[in-house]
Amino acid sequence: MVSNKCELCSKKNGFQGFKCRTCKRCGLCVHETCYGLPKTIDGEPSSDWMCHACKAVGRTFVISKPGDKNVRTMKQEERPSDCALCPIVGGVHAMHPLYDKHGPFGRPVLLRADRRRNLPDRLAWVHSACAYGIGSSRLAGGCVFGCFDDGGYVGESSDEEESDDDDDDEDHAEKGEGEHDSSPRSKRARKDRGSAESTVHHFVICGKENGEDTDWTNVIRECRALKCYLCGNSCCPPTHIPLQCCANDKDEFHEHKPRHKDPGPCFEALHVGCARWGPHQAPHHRRHYFFPGASEGAFTDPVNEIYCDLHAREVYENKQQQKQKQQQ
Repeated sequence: MVSNKCELCSKKNGFQGFKCRTCKRCGLCVHETCYGLPKTIDGEPSSDWMCHACKAVGRTFVISKPGDKNVRTMKQEERPSDCALCPIVGGVHAMHPLYDKHGPFGRPVLLRADRRRNLPDRLAWVHSACAYGIGSSRLAGGCVFGCFDDGGYVGESSDEEESDDDDDDEDHAEKGEGEHDSSPRSKRARKDRGSAESTVHHFVICGKENGEDTDWTNVIRECRALKCYLCGNSCCPPTHIPLQCCANDKDEFHEHKPRHKDPGPCFEALHVGCARWGPHQAPHHRRHYFFPGASEGAFTDPVNEIYCDLHAREVYENKQQQKQKQQQ
């Protein structure tokens, strides 16, 4: 069944001027801005479009490191349905590939077979909702970040780009580009992104630097110590990252904060994927709210809030009570 609402923000086509694209193969509907695609300025987006997950089916990717004597590849045999950031498997969801690092020589991550979940060796993918939800959260913001096709990322300084370009001059002749049937993501590509600058091609989870922990990896470790109350962290991939309920956070979305009865913090934790598609999901009590923000219009502020069932119910039911009072 094809939806006319964006899977990431749950808003319809045209909300805040955001235009939806629908995958011609799987029917996935996403706003261009929410999914990380270039905006269609004039007219409507092309109907001849496929999401990242569908476009990858049948393609072969290099997974070996630059300089390896033996080039190892893996073919994406079918549309990915499991996420490296949460335990949810199945369903047709917005997905992005997961790479091992940013830069022109980042490679798709290989996940080993998981017998508990009956999953073979496979290329790592993440739910776009999980990646954006974690990457822009107040607790773990920046620990997961999106990259362009050339490996650059939003906020990358010119010094970093020049450093990567120097490395590229030395190594670009070595085989090992992330996608087997594409040209190397070279210095030329980095300096001439054009419209691709606004296209989020893949995500990266921050790792150690020179074998040492960083502020990012310390935050990730703390988050992974949290126990999702919905799944109990059972059958989770090793790369999963739960978050704590946002109720009564200092910077919680201003419309939600007054709806909570208890002003204290909540210590329940849950994965973004479990919040969205996990058990005990009430029809109207959304456990995850996401909106990337807009440059103009009635809703300009970004929203990214995750709630346990209790606080999700408060956000919804107290909103309805407020509406009833306003109508009286």
